Amino acid sequence: MLPLWARVGGFENLELLPEEEWSELCLEFGVHPQYADRKGAIQRAMGEASLMERYGISLLSYDEYNYPEQLLECPDAPLVLYYKGTIFPERNILAVVGTRSASRNCKEIINQIIGNISNCVEPPIILSGLAHGIDICAQRAAIDNNLPTYAVVAHGLGMIYPAANREIANQIVMQKRGAIFSEYPSNHQPQKHLFLERNRIIAGMANWLLVGESGLKGGSMVTAKIAFSYGREIMAIPGSPLDPYAQGCNQLIKHNMAALVENGNDVIENIGLEQKIGKIQDRRVKQIELTIDEQLIIDTLNRQREALNINEISRITRIATDRLSLILLNLEMNSLIYALPGENYRICK
Repeated sequence: MLPLWARVGGFENLELLPEEEWSELCLEFGVHPQYADRKGAIQRAMGEASLMERYGISLLSYDEYNYPEQLLECPDAPLVLYYKGTIFPERNILAVVGTRSASRNCKEIINQIIGNISNCVEPPIILSGLAHGIDICAQRAAIDNNLPTYAVVAHGLGMIYPAANREIANQIVMQKRGAIFSEYPSNHQPQKHLFLERNRIIAGMANWLLVGESGLKGGSMVTAKIAFSYGREIMAIPGSPLDPYAQGCNQLIKHNMAALVENGNDVIENIGLEQKIGKIQDRRVKQIELTIDEQLIIDTLNRQREALNINEISRITRIATDRLSLILLNLEMNSLIYALPGENYRICK
């Protein structure tokens, strides 16, 4: 607890403390009383408490048991974190970051890595920033594979930015898959410089950091350098020297800041996970038992690796949409595919 806050005795005593004692305390801690607007602070705190109740936001102080353990080691850790969702304090954390302009190949590698991790005895929480590209790919893959996932955002939790990722954010919170964190009050709007500030929290919370794709500049490289300064183990997926979005990862590897990883087994070996004996075969068995049309749909979605609309699936498979709806529902009930808004469908990894 902060020394001044401890001396005051908490929020209730702050309001009751006589003005003379408050002024003496301020001077003792090097704060001029005229700049310590106690009344204004109390009003703002009460307003924020009302917003938190409205949005279902909780507050986590750095001296609470479930404050992220790794983050406590960082000198610039926030004193409080706002969060929505479920916290898993005993789990290790793997942060996955990368460019917003992620290639299909890199998304496939991220999906494969997280799928492999899910087959381990004590898989880590997957952490990212809920941004487009590699971030949201990693968090969607975590949900697909029943892994907990955390997101750290650069704005207040009264909103979700970008809006396109609200569905994933809602799944994380409502299905108790993990939590969304922020260091900013409920209605704080996203601003460019806040994303770089946010990156230190991602780097600080993680036990390990995986960089999927990144240019030489940008948020992912900032996160990697901060993680390196915190002593975190970094991994990077290499790419062609001619690809501008691979140059950042290649540089991290070249300068011995990151271990080169190409697949899930590399990541599992680097972070010391133990794979389960006799990996789950249920899905393969189900695929053997599929009808011809069901198998055709699974193969179609497997090839795409992206969500497809029901009309696109109908066009590719030549199955009429009225019959296709029933087949898709059956596949979804068997946890082989899952439905997205707008009658879009993706394969379950």
